[in-house]
Amino acid sequence: MGDYENLPGPNPSTLETVDYVPEGIMPVALRVTYSTDSVTDYVNLKRSGRQCTLELGDPLFGIVRKAGEINDLIGELTDALAAIGLGSIVSHFSSAVAEYFNSLLHVPALPGTIGLSTVVYVLKKMYDADLLMLGYIHQAPIEELPSWLGLLDEADRNPEITLD
Repeated sequence: MGDYENLPGPNPSTLETVDYVPEGIMPVALRVTYSTDSVTDYVNLKRSGRQCTLELGDPLFGIVRKAGEINDLIGELTDALAAIGLGSIVSHFSSAVAEYFNSLLHVPALPGTIGLSTVVYVLKKMYDADLLMLGYIHQAPIEELPSWLGLLDEADRNPEITLD
């Protein structure tokens, strides 16, 4: 095992597994990307069998995570999408939420193109029904690559950790 103490990113030697989830903590899937010009680096729908996860990068992850608590979610969501600065991110985000919602229902209840107001309404309803499962997309600089690879090596040695 290499020395990871002076490298940016996570320290692989600190990786541990626990056999419980602390009360009030919902585990979140993590995906690390290295490019920043693709809409899927910020919004992605991941399917694993019957389970669907809506993966989001910052600042979208933090805002959608608070879907049940925010009164002015539409304004914050609009600002967050504008902050990313990718021209097609608004329509991609809206269609990913619609696809996620339709996947949960197993019927096409929403069209592929919906407005942000509808997105906020759907997110709030899914949050209230405990149907909102989020994954986090981390935008990593290339300097973090050795640490993330070390983390994958450590996780691979532990049979209790699942890697995709």
